[in-house]
Amino acid sequence: MMPINAQDPMTRRRLIVNADDFGFTEGVTEGILQCMREGIVTSTTVMANMPCALESIRRLLAIGCRAVGIHLNLTSGPAIRTRSSRLTGSNGAFLGAGVLWRDGMLQRLPVEEIELELAAQIEAIRSLGIDVSHVDGHHHVHVLPQIVPVVAKLCKKLMVPAVRVPYTNGLHLSLLNRLKWQLVNFNARRARRTFQDYGLQMPDHFVAWYGGGVDTLADLQRTLMSIRTGVTEIAVHPGLDDAALATMDSYLSERRVELSALCDAGLREYLAGQGISLTDYQALREAVSL
Repeated sequence: MMPINAQDPMTRRRLIVNADDFGFTEGVTEGILQCMREGIVTSTTVMANMPCALESIRRLLAIGCRAVGIHLNLTSGPAIRTRSSRLTGSNGAFLGAGVLWRDGMLQRLPVEEIELELAAQIEAIRSLGIDVSHVDGHHHVHVLPQIVPVVAKLCKKLMVPAVRVPYTNGLHLSLLNRLKWQLVNFNARRARRTFQDYGLQMPDHFVAWYGGGVDTLADLQRTLMSIRTGVTEIAVHPGLDDAALATMDSYLSERRVELSALCDAGLREYLAGQGISLTDYQALREAVSL
């Protein structure tokens, strides 16, 4: 199985809108559910290690979500399996994105512990009877060089068919975010080759988009207008900021702003006018299997 062929007329300008961080907190979870019911979000990835994640999945199924993926997490909240001091503090919580990316770029990660942890996260979702549609990484950790083959092997072994390749052209990003994305892009480009070798499915394109600007809806529309031929995934982070989130993440009020834009009543009509059709990772799988 290979990435969708962008020249196939059936895939012209198709859009997956994936809400990351499902289960992060109650507020984030509720915001994502609202964006699925009322907005343009078509799939989500679950943070399986977070306390409210597993009990909230039934709510996804109740609203007819077809594409439930896993937001592989080695940077936020408690570990499920590992108690490695190189991944977690004395309280069992991960040490954060800065530490993991630093050690990852220096090739100093405890690979065996990481494999056990990521396998536990995938199995936690599968044990609920969920047919996992795809994986991606919190803070894009799944494209770090030592982690890429771990993710590819686990997907193959545990029958997860698709993975995100977070290579973006950096549209509408701040200078700081553009610098961060240069590093992510460098690793994502190399990761794509490994994921292809393992037969994993991937959208043709990826767009990083963040809310919180002067006119978030207009910025979202400009981003959508830029989508190219093929299947594009845009990662979004809607939610309702709450006290629990404030202790773990710096992206707070922006989540509510994203939620408002993604649920705008005219957005579906705007997409139709642009010739863009919404899709999800389940449709990606079905198209490849035809």
